[in-house]
Amino acid sequence: MIVLLVSLFLCAWIDWKTERVSVPLLLLGGMAAVLLHLFAQEESVFYLMTGMSVGIALLLYSLVTHESIGYGDGCLFVMTGLFLGIWENLVLLLLASVLAGIGSAVLLFFRKKKKKERIPFVPFVFTAYVLLLL
Repeated sequence: MIVLLVSLFLCAWIDWKTERVSVPLLLLGGMAAVLLHLFAQEESVFYLMTGMSVGIALLLYSLVTHESIGYGDGCLFVMTGLFLGIWENLVLLLLASVLAGIGSAVLLFFRKKKKKERIPFVPFVFTAYVLLLL
């Protein structure tokens, strides 16, 4: 839980500042998840693979839509899936999407962003994870 929280915080901070997702940080987080699962032996390989499927689906969607969702966001959900499994990862994606929609509406209302401008998504993923922990 703490490893994922720290990973998401660092990724959110980098995404907020640079509008890029740190792939090395995602790889490090993913390796940490695999190692934690290997040592704890609480979850099966099937759990890890199905958890990653949410991110893989996002990567495929990103490829088909020419990055309407960034590749980094898909990679992020591959990493979170290793920690959370498929169902919690889907809940995380749904809650983060709702928060991003609300955040976008607020930014549009106050004219801080235009309709076609992109916003960083990972800060909403971090916020959604914190809310799920609470």
